[in-house]
Amino acid sequence: MPLTRALAEFVAQTGFDGIPSPAIARAKQHILDGLGCALAGSLDPATVILRGHVKEYGGRPQAVLIGTAGRGSIVDAALVNGVATHVLDYDDVDWVLSGHPTAVLLPTILALGEHVRASGKDLLAAYILGFEVLCRVGRADNPSHYQIGWHATATLGCLGAAGAAGKLLGMTGAELEMAFGLTASHSSGLRENFGTMTKSYHAGKAARDGMASALLVKGGFTAAPRILEASWGFCRVLARESNPELAEKGLGDSFAVDSPGASIKPYPSCAGTHPAIDAMLALAEENDLKPAEVDEIDCATDRQALDMLIYPEASTGLQGKFSMHYCLASALHRREVGLRQFTDEAVGDPRIQKTMRKVVLRAASEFDAGYINKCPAVVTVRTTSGRVYARQEMLPKGDPEKPLADDELRRKYEMCAGFILPEARVQALRDAILHLEVLDDTRELTELLQP
Repeated sequence: MPLTRALAEFVAQTGFDGIPSPAIARAKQHILDGLGCALAGSLDPATVILRGHVKEYGGRPQAVLIGTAGRGSIVDAALVNGVATHVLDYDDVDWVLSGHPTAVLLPTILALGEHVRASGKDLLAAYILGFEVLCRVGRADNPSHYQIGWHATATLGCLGAAGAAGKLLGMTGAELEMAFGLTASHSSGLRENFGTMTKSYHAGKAARDGMASALLVKGGFTAAPRILEASWGFCRVLARESNPELAEKGLGDSFAVDSPGASIKPYPSCAGTHPAIDAMLALAEENDLKPAEVDEIDCATDRQALDMLIYPEASTGLQGKFSMHYCLASALHRREVGLRQFTDEAVGDPRIQKTMRKVVLRAASEFDAGYINKCPAVVTVRTTSGRVYARQEMLPKGDPEKPLADDELRRKYEMCAGFILPEARVQALRDAILHLEVLDDTRELTELLQP
């Protein structure tokens, strides 16, 4: 069966009762983590600018703008909330997608779910099936798609959003094929924009465009039905090498949200920095390293990390998220890598800037077996006294094979949500997600997202 049709029929025919409990449990973790990121991200200047734009030029107040008392049209809410979820780069990352699934899917299902008054079961099914679409197309096109400069959160994200929205709208397989066909023409987002506000805009744009495409098709709009596998379609045009047949293999045997699963981030920076940060923090703690005693920090990692980390001389908080030099210097000095470490002031600290110049970042041949391999790293610290300390990390903390503990997940969520919500509301929201399948109406959930 052609890939577009296979995915469309799978989304249309799979309901909540057909999804195994481990996938449901994992989805709840990612949704809760995403809500925490969105609440904290609602304070970011990029989100504030977009909210102002929506207030000035937007449509009817149909859906909650997370972290505020304001509302926007469902497509505007998807855009703004997508930016809020992704702008801190603290949201989850999937290595098959090579992007950020929840920053696209969560804003889609919340805004549309509020509009159609979807149940908690409906939200979970839409999220999990949208996740499946993202990862299946990612399996077909990556690593080539990502390597040539596309930001998959944007380009593949709108396809997942269309799938999630279509599920909430009760679309048939034929309608979903059309929705994929329409939203594929929205597929854009360039990695050159990493380290700027536009990177987070990619997530919101994907949510908005995928939802709008589903709504248009539901109203009778048409598009090409074989958009993924066609000669001039998505997979062939947007990747040097593509294998649509691989994406369909084993469809329904497991769900990508659970297997292979996605990483929940412990640090608000590009995932390519995380194994090296783990190594640097461990070296600093175990050996009580003092910045003044460090002569050089050598970081050997894979080619993918070097392609993503484009700011060796970072000067802003956003650039710091894509600078291995900054992340390692900050980890050494502060022995923590959290939200406070990614302000313009924190990155511009003269002491940190001095240590950044001691960092050597290079590609290691032993990590070149595959482009998509989670950015393993060896960090070697040489001191002025001649001592050498080294540590290797093959997987980032938070990876499905190296998951955060339940209390770590809870603390991250509570810290992020606590920027906006009072403690009682933080706990009420957490309880609502942990028992999402018993929720009758999405509006009961979105009301908790307002201060």
